[in-house]
Amino acid sequence: MADEADYASEREEIERQEALARMAQQAARHPAPREIQGRRVCADCLAPIGRKRLKANPDAVRCVDCQSEEDRNAKRH
Repeated sequence: MADEADYASEREEIERQEALARMAQQAARHPAPREIQGRRVCADCLAPIGRKRLKANPDAVRCVDCQSEEDRNAKRH
């Protein structure tokens, strides 16, 4: 009986760690918007996000260059 309980406990811990890893990956792909001095800045390089980009995509969290790099990386995986 103890072996089954130990196995279940170990399996639960593995599943918890896998879930946390998935959440971290998702957070990296979809970071929260950041502002410095009232201007939206890129989550990766901290450069201000251009007004045209924000007009086209009000939810943008990355500048055009960093988003392009993120898109290229996502296609590789």
